Amino acid sequence: MFGRIRQALSGRTRVDERSHFLALLSGTGIEIGALQNPVDAPHLRIRYVDRLPIESLVEQYPELRGQRIVEPDILDDAENLKAVAPSSQDFVIANHVIEHMANPIRALLSWSSVLKAGGRLFLAVPDKRFTFDLDRPYTELGHLFEDYDDPSRERDFLHFLEFAREVSCKTFHARPLEEAEEYARELWKQDYSIHYHVWNDDRFRELLSAISERFDSWKMRVVDEMPTTGNEFIVVLEKHTAE
Repeated sequence: MFGRIRQALSGRTRVDERSHFLALLSGTGIEIGALQNPVDAPHLRIRYVDRLPIESLVEQYPELRGQRIVEPDILDDAENLKAVAPSSQDFVIANHVIEHMANPIRALLSWSSVLKAGGRLFLAVPDKRFTFDLDRPYTELGHLFEDYDDPSRERDFLHFLEFAREVSCKTFHARPLEEAEEYARELWKQDYSIHYHVWNDDRFRELLSAISERFDSWKMRVVDEMPTTGNEFIVVLEKHTAE
């Protein structure tokens, strides 16, 4: 799902730091969008979720040929997870995934809905200050709630245009800057998985707080978190029942 973009992220959190947070998970659950980079957590029973079968993933991202790609166990749209039963999972792992969601609030609500009471959500999120998204503006809370309340294909395309200008053309030099709009339309037509939204750790915590204030169904609280280290921050949340 995220081949070229995820390969470009280097200098991630050290393995021992990741292991601490993954050790907070137990049982059977799902990892969304693992592709060629599944988490290293042998103590967990993991099923893998992606939007396409492995043959189609390789076709869409030929740069991954020769690498071991995880075979999806479940084919589903990550924002909705309709193929996963509510309250059925001990954990959900989303490792550098939420930024690829056009509607991240809907995705977070979906991921929490499939957790059992006491189930945990592992989120590793790139900090835009230390990635190729450096020159992009932070995604504002109002924009995220607008995406949730009034999804718009036109507004989604503007993210492709921003990505083409600030990342593909300026950083990766995939095309001359004057061809950014044309390149954005090519990526849009391919349904390429770009970074729609960008945060740092403080702004992402603001998003989680805003979701908690608005949605009674969001029964999630932070178990542990790590501020930005390397190019990412980590949050582990647990689903609780109403007291």
